[in-house]
Amino acid sequence: MKRFTNIRILKSPTLQILNPSNPQPIVVRYTLNSMFATAADFSAFHLLADIAKTEIVTSTLGGNLFGAINSFLLLYFWVFKGAQEGKLSQKISKFAIGVILCTLCNMLFAGLFHYCFGWSIWNARIIAALGTWVLGYWYNKRITFRQHISA
Repeated sequence: MKRFTNIRILKSPTLQILNPSNPQPIVVRYTLNSMFATAADFSAFHLLADIAKTEIVTSTLGGNLFGAINSFLLLYFWVFKGAQEGKLSQKISKFAIGVILCTLCNMLFAGLFHYCFGWSIWNARIIAALGTWVLGYWYNKRITFRQHISA
């Protein structure tokens, strides 16, 4: 019986990014984490905005919080796994501060783009999210997990 890892598709360059034994630059892992967290965030946003019919700011807040929980778990256990020394409670506190800052930026810019410029809620939300991604990357790498920016 062949080992599961001998299956040809698992050796593809694309899937090797997800292989924990194949170290990737932090920015690659952070980007993948962002994609997973954004999927969780936007799923919750969709449920709140399009199905529950809540206001865009409330929907943005709910989506951000749901995505943040997923994001922290991946950041802690996968992206910055080498920076796990120190108290977990301090990392959670620093991460929460970063989430609050990025959530406020997201809400501010999504609301501004939607209400002031008349953009659709999805266009406003996507552009706001892209802008705050850079802030979140810098904050988590530099403050939450205390690594110097190199990638």
